[in-house]
Amino acid sequence: MNQKRKTILFDKEVQFKIAGNIAFYWFASMFSVVVLVAMVQTWRIPGSLLVENLLDVIQIHAFVILGMLIFLPLIILHSMRLPIRFAGPIHRLRKDLARLENGESVEFRFRNDDFWKDIPESLNSLVAKIDELEDQVSKEMNRDSIGNY
Repeated sequence: MNQKRKTILFDKEVQFKIAGNIAFYWFASMFSVVVLVAMVQTWRIPGSLLVENLLDVIQIHAFVILGMLIFLPLIILHSMRLPIRFAGPIHRLRKDLARLENGESVEFRFRNDDFWKDIPESLNSLVAKIDELEDQVSKEMNRDSIGNY
């Protein structure tokens, strides 16, 4: 299946959770780097205070921090798109299984860029075997019902 996805927000709960985690990790790592640089500066300059060095680091590296902050939306957008490659197939799988349960004929397919590309092939093989067994049972039941008369 080679269709383009029309939406970025597919499984909002999962995607927002991942985006939130990435934003948290980004802020935590930026904070850690700033504090570590200030601590090294405090250690290297005798008599300096950590708070003063922290403010100096923020002031000196403000453009670097701002530049990294500008990339955060891109990182978050990418983090929200990536789950589509595994949430999309699960969503499609749920819909196809419900259709199969309702007696409809289903061919399981995922998009070319989806994860778990082997699952549709396995499920289609399983459905074919089930259909084959149902045909065998039906033939035997017909044969038994004809033989009873």
